[in-house]
Amino acid sequence: MTNQEFIDWATRRRWHVDRHGHLRKSENGREYRFKLSSVAARYEIKTDGAGWARIRSNYFKDLQITPEGKLAGLLRGGCGSEPQAAPQTINPQTQKGAETMRTFTITPDNTISVFASQKQAKAANLEGAELFASREELATVSATWPISRLVETWNAFAGVVPFDDLKPVKKFENRHVGVARIWGAVQKLNAPEAAEATTKTDSGEAVKPAPSNAKATKKAKADKTKAKDTRQGSRKATIVELIGRTEGATVQEIVEATGWLSHSVRGFISNLVRKAGYKIESRKRESGERAYHLAAGK
Repeated sequence: MTNQEFIDWATRRRWHVDRHGHLRKSENGREYRFKLSSVAARYEIKTDGAGWARIRSNYFKDLQITPEGKLAGLLRGGCGSEPQAAPQTINPQTQKGAETMRTFTITPDNTISVFASQKQAKAANLEGAELFASREELATVSATWPISRLVETWNAFAGVVPFDDLKPVKKFENRHVGVARIWGAVQKLNAPEAAEATTKTDSGEAVKPAPSNAKATKKAKADKTKAKDTRQGSRKATIVELIGRTEGATVQEIVEATGWLSHSVRGFISNLVRKAGYKIESRKRESGERAYHLAAGK
């Protein structure tokens, strides 16, 4: 394929040439472009600012049009980075990894789940979920998010086992830092110690339990979470037992029982309320110390 043949194909697909000689198209609220040189094309998505994030690229000589009229041969790793035996076909709405690659999903409420394969991730049928299998694909998925959503995603799990060594943040230096830190953190879902903070299902492991019924009530989901996550001997079970006592438990008492830092304890207590549905009160003891108390019947 030549440069001109590529442009002819794109214009038939309603791409338009901008003043810089590149091809642009808007689809589903996102803006895409092919940045063209004399020998190659780079497929990109527009970020929040004035920048563009690369999705795929390759040399014109290695591109081809399928019998269905789709463009094939663009590579995630860049020009000439992988063999041409099985060229990739563009789908601007879903840039996914191989069917057998470990795949993550993120839903609109920032729940991140990991599955053994793309097939299992699709089978989970999580409402509004977007898929990614690499840091680059996470960058593509999040390219149109406000950077505040990256912060919200990070803070949703930071401080909670197995992420208790991570601290919540107020902001990220830039989008690339946020994506890199989130991608690095979710790799812990493969580690043995991640089991305590995840819900295992037939289709994968999740940072937060995914409801089996989309119409389940808030109380039903909370009860399901409690039943699955509060296992005897776990740190969560230890904390629930401590705050369930008549005298409750102070932060320091929980620190001594779990070995966590105080900010991790506070973050975990907050998540018991916000995500697991527990009702927890903070009361002053006669000594003046504040203690957490599990409300009766909760």
